[in-house]
Amino acid sequence: MGVIKAVGLITMGGTLGQIGPSSFCGQFDNTVTNTRIFFGNGTTLSEYGPGTIAFGVERVGVVYSFTDTNVTSKVGMSFISISRGL
Repeated sequence: MGVIKAVGLITMGGTLGQIGPSSFCGQFDNTVTNTRIFFGNGTTLSEYGPGTIAFGVERVGVVYSFTDTNVTSKVGMSFISISRGL
C-alpha cells in the first residue's frame, strides 16, 4: 500500500483571494512506482519531472505511476491536519 502526504497553501477563492494552509493525503492499494511533479499556469506546463517538493504561485500537481493496471485510491483534503485528510 502506498500513502502520500503533503502540506500546502491554497487560494481559498472568492473575491478576497485569501490564502490558507491545507493538507492533502492519498492512499493507494498498490505501491507508487514513479512520481512526477508539474507546475503550470492552467494551459501550459512550465516544469514536469521528478521531485518531492513543489512550491510556487503557479498551479501545482502530481502524476503517480503504478505497476498494476487496477488501483483503488482514497484522496482527502483537510484544512485542520494531515491525519484528518484521510
